[in-house]
Amino acid sequence: MEYPSTERMRSLAATASSAPVDVRHTHRNRLSRWAEILDADPERMVWLYRKFEGIPARIQGQIPAQCTALTLAACDPQLRKDGLTGDRPRTAAQFFGLTDEQLHHIVCYCAYGHETAVPAALITKRVREAADLAL
Repeated sequence: MEYPSTERMRSLAATASSAPVDVRHTHRNRLSRWAEILDADPERMVWLYRKFEGIPARIQGQIPAQCTALTLAACDPQLRKDGLTGDRPRTAAQFFGLTDEQLHHIVCYCAYGHETAVPAALITKRVREAADLAL
């Protein structure tokens, strides 16, 4: 499925004055794509953030590249094309149209019993729940 870029959505909005762009649809599509990325390897262990402070310093050296849910999203060519510029929590929250509380529920270690990593399938479930709320 091809997802429209942010620039394309703006262009469509400018040319269709009687039909405003439904940003909830765009956010839902982006969240669905993120869930697809996580679904590609549901057993993969994905590292979690400690609140919005990032990965705990004591384990940063142990973490393989591209193993947080946000990093996986930020490395996806389609999401990057659509405007995702990085894997920082605030950047992701804005891009996916999530509140701080929603993003916290998806990527923070405290939402998973203070585990430092969980299978991607657990995160996928929460991303899909957020996509459903964007309806």
